[in-house]
Amino acid sequence: MYEAGQHNPAESRSAVVVDLPITINAPLERVWSVYSNLHNDIGRHPFLKDVITHRTCDDSGVEVVDFTALEDIPMGPITFPGHTQAEQRLHPAEHYYTSDSWDIPNITTHQLITFTANSDGSTTVNEHITFLADATLIQFTADNGASSHRAYQAALKRDIENGTL
Repeated sequence: MYEAGQHNPAESRSAVVVDLPITINAPLERVWSVYSNLHNDIGRHPFLKDVITHRTCDDSGVEVVDFTALEDIPMGPITFPGHTQAEQRLHPAEHYYTSDSWDIPNITTHQLITFTANSDGSTTVNEHITFLADATLIQFTADNGASSHRAYQAALKRDIENGTL
């Protein structure tokens, strides 16, 4: 579900916020370990072709991963070769992680991914994503971003539930 576009007067870009919940029929610890591993995204996220990790460190119990995501982003009749700079911050004890990314033309994405164990043994994952882009690109960015994340979630759900991951 999309929230209304937001605008910060000090920011020349527009924002769209989306929540993408999905329930996966697997225990929380299994879903967490698969979902939070960037390398499981390759071949499942529609745009992602590779992940280049630049640095991994521990910051007071938070695992920080700085990386570049190499993506082929469809833009109408052409494909844009994205080189998205990003940082993921894993909070395993609390079962959530955040990720911030940037790519040209000045598109920023903030993500908060939470994991909740359900009483039936399944796990609900919610991707709370804020897309920031120029007003002329924001709807395209949010629509494509949300669509690609839904496809990625469906692929992870499938592969977790069928035992591939």
